[in-house]
Amino acid sequence: MDQLKCHRLKFIFTCFIIVVSLVGYGCSKAFRLEYGKVNAQFEAIDIAREGKPFLNKKVTVKGTITNRSLNQLTGEITMVLNNEVQCIWYGSHRDENDILLKVEDYQVEKVAAFDGFLVRCEPGSVILNPVMGRSKDAPFHPLKNSL
Repeated sequence: MDQLKCHRLKFIFTCFIIVVSLVGYGCSKAFRLEYGKVNAQFEAIDIAREGKPFLNKKVTVKGTITNRSLNQLTGEITMVLNNEVQCIWYGSHRDENDILLKVEDYQVEKVAAFDGFLVRCEPGSVILNPVMGRSKDAPFHPLKNSL
């Protein structure tokens, strides 16, 4: 009987470790977005040319909002900077007040900065996904073109 209890405890402990690992893995991107270190900062006009070494890393991009849209099904708000950089803001549980706040804070033709993960970096197609807004008062030191 003691051997059976020992096997059950090992099984329960193993399951616990697996569940904690999976939950930690699933939450890690959101945690890194909120608290992780920014690896580089870019002006929107420079990121397609200079950002490739920072693929899948957290970066800051700053530029002029040229378009924005809301996907009603997913709750994603996409802000487009300088007609090239898509910044995708998640939120499947958005309420009307949250959407109105984003619309008010991020008007077309205004300058904005976003922190997010650079998932695509090609001329004409730069995507940060997911992103979060960055304070206008936060330090911003973009990488300069070294060419």
